[in-house]
Amino acid sequence: MKKMLAKIWSAVTAQVLPEPEELSDKAEKRVPSLLESVEAARLEWILAKSYFDFVTEPDLIDVAVYNIQAAERKYMYLLKEARNQGLKLAEEQVEKSVDRTQSLIVR
Repeated sequence: MKKMLAKIWSAVTAQVLPEPEELSDKAEKRVPSLLESVEAARLEWILAKSYFDFVTEPDLIDVAVYNIQAAERKYMYLLKEARNQGLKLAEEQVEKSVDRTQSLIVR
């Protein structure tokens, strides 16, 4: 179970967090777009739900529930902001997003 959670965590953080060399190169810093932030928040929410599915200790279940609620609220807020700005995903972006999500699902 720990290996499975580590695999999920690695996959999501690879999508969400920049590479270490990107962090060290201050000249090429860039702020993620709102759509990128929405996608990152969605992946965080998926990770939180996956974590909940695997924990068995009562204290960890409480943490998992808190993480799901926090990730969901963040995702919903960013979605609302994107809608308010009139942003929409192109069809190929939706397909990419679905593909990324399916690659995170542990079978």
